Amino acid sequence: MLLYYDMHSFKKLGNLALDIFFPPICLNCKNYLEDSERPNLICDACFKSIEINKIVFRPQGNFILAAAASYENPALRNLIHYFKYEGFLQAQKPLGEILISYINNLDIDFKNYLIIPVPLYPSKLRKRGFNQSETLGRIISNHFQLSFESNIMERVENTKPQIEMKNHDERKRNLKGAFTVRRENNSKIEKHQIILIDDVYTSGATMNEAVKTLKKAGAGQVIALTVARAG
Repeated sequence: MLLYYDMHSFKKLGNLALDIFFPPICLNCKNYLEDSERPNLICDACFKSIEINKIVFRPQGNFILAAAASYENPALRNLIHYFKYEGFLQAQKPLGEILISYINNLDIDFKNYLIIPVPLYPSKLRKRGFNQSETLGRIISNHFQLSFESNIMERVENTKPQIEMKNHDERKRNLKGAFTVRRENNSKIEKHQIILIDDVYTSGATMNEAVKTLKKAGAGQVIALTVARAG
């Protein structure tokens, strides 16, 4: 018990030293964080600057786009970047809160929807260590008590990053045939209403290809849910 106390005290002292020499700062504005702000990784002012949408978007295509906020907001953009590329897994908390607030704004009954995350290619998943879309999907599933399936759809092509593509046509060609649904999984989604979740909606090429794959396997209405919409 004494050993535990000593180790516990040592850990507290270590954390105190880190706070003194490397005090936590907002990932966006770089101001020091108050104790109450630390769980969100950004200060309250930056978090409140993220305007939550109250509508869904209906782009041309075979799905409804539900984007929680604008990617143009620097605070949101930084949260997504640090979560996705820098391994700040704690950022899932504020990003999840943004999605939950957005869904609460919508006049849609989601209770019969099945949540499916946009999958990563296996080598990219191993390198990153997690699928950001799956992490966010589980938060929504747990909060709203919705069904969740992470293995319905697979990414079978290791496509180039969409940001490297010059235009929409290149992005579309890059994603062609990137996803598949195993035949044994068709019964799980046939005529099912689907929430297909991803972090950011940019040109729509990824969502269009993923939705096309789900529809081909028999899915019903698809709502593409994202934290942010670019453009």
